[in-house]
Amino acid sequence: DGQTIVSGGRDGTVRLWNLQGQTLAEPLRGHQGDVNSVAISADGQTIVSGGRDGTVRLWNLQGQTLAEPLRGHERPVSSVAISADGQTIVSGGNDRTVRLWNLQGQTLAEPLRGHENYVNSVAISADGQTIVSGGLDGTVRLWNLQGQTLAEPLRGHENYVNSVAISADGQMIVSGGGDGTVRLWNLQGQTLAEPLRGHENYVYSVAISADGQTIVSGGLDGTVRLWNLQGQTLAEPLRGHEGYVSSVAISADGQMIVSGGGDGTVRLWRGGWRAWLQVCCDRLRYHPIFTNPQTEEAKAACEVCRKYFWSKEEDKSGD
Repeated sequence: DGQTIVSGGRDGTVRLWNLQGQTLAEPLRGHQGDVNSVAISADGQTIVSGGRDGTVRLWNLQGQTLAEPLRGHERPVSSVAISADGQTIVSGGNDRTVRLWNLQGQTLAEPLRGHENYVNSVAISADGQTIVSGGLDGTVRLWNLQGQTLAEPLRGHENYVNSVAISADGQMIVSGGGDGTVRLWNLQGQTLAEPLRGHENYVYSVAISADGQTIVSGGLDGTVRLWNLQGQTLAEPLRGHEGYVSSVAISADGQMIVSGGGDGTVRLWRGGWRAWLQVCCDRLRYHPIFTNPQTEEAKAACEVCRKYFWSKEEDKSGD
């Protein structure tokens, strides 16, 4: 619902935040080392984390563990994902495997093997039927829940694949790699556009909006970038992190982007003119210029905010 942000870091904690940047619970502690990846279920009730200690852990919003740590990976867990129905957890690790679990911590299939090196990233389709993985071997791979491959490995990146995402309809895959490109694929492994170029170095993370129209990427150059499906940029690069951007996510309505970086911060960015206008109107709602507009410009600005955001009751109180 776009109200809760989850982050994991090298301090070994998982943290929950609201949109005002306030913490929602005590830091979730349990991992013995870096937390490499986090995910949250569609209903917002289950948080998944994977860490350097080789475990996958499940938490509720109060920071309580929901099961014993999921153990099976023989090396650090690099990436986790959870299905839309919250019933299937996917993890990928430095042991070159992709693993499937239920909420009780039981494995759902034999480990998925095929990558010739570390698995850097995993994703699962909304219907829970397609799993995507990207690895240090430079390939993107597709699997079903039985661990069978659905296509030949997707090859194109000239370096390792750091991040993968899959569209809500399960028909498009996005990958970001060490070659500085973002790439789009269909389920048959065909490219859907020319590689998206703009990052000046490694692309560390990619995400795709729920409507499948906006792609977000973050990289070593410290920028967050937005693209359409034709590979055109949708805005100037988002700058603010004082180091690399390690992770990006996008809200279900496509209006807010979240990024986490090497500077230890989580940052929120709003997209679209309505989102920016709402920020302005919210901040100026009780400003003297708006509560008692004296100029035509101020009156016109009030009317814009009333038209789009302020309720009739608020209008009356502000007249």
